[in-house]
Amino acid sequence: MNKERKNVGAVLNSLATQFIVPKAVFEKAAQETGNKIAGWETTEAMGTGPFTLELADQTQIILARHEEYWGKDFYGGLPAMTKIIHPIFKSNEDGNLKFQNGELDVMRAVRPPDLEDVGEREAGGHLPAREAVLLPGLDADAC
Repeated sequence: MNKERKNVGAVLNSLATQFIVPKAVFEKAAQETGNKIAGWETTEAMGTGPFTLELADQTQIILARHEEYWGKDFYGGLPAMTKIIHPIFKSNEDGNLKFQNGELDVMRAVRPPDLEDVGEREAGGHLPAREAVLLPGLDADAC
């Protein structure tokens, strides 16, 4: 931290974007890089969360429930979902059509102009009853 000009935002950002990796992976990376870990990169999927990566390709990302998740005791069990399937669409229109046809449970990249269309279609009975919720800032780059 700069002692003259406290850059708290930069410090918090740095802390928030640090990845936690298993000790054995970190030690191996330190050995491979001669302790110059800052430039280390990997394509190996790893994590400690309630889901693990099952598949990732150009059409979808599939996460499978991690049955040995460390937090199941702390949180009172595993997530109810056994899989999360995240389709990747070529365009917003493709995703909108799947959502409008009730083939998606959640749609992240709904552009504000498309919200009116969802509301109109829902009122016309073309969508299952659901509430459209806009979370400002999550997909600002998708608009």
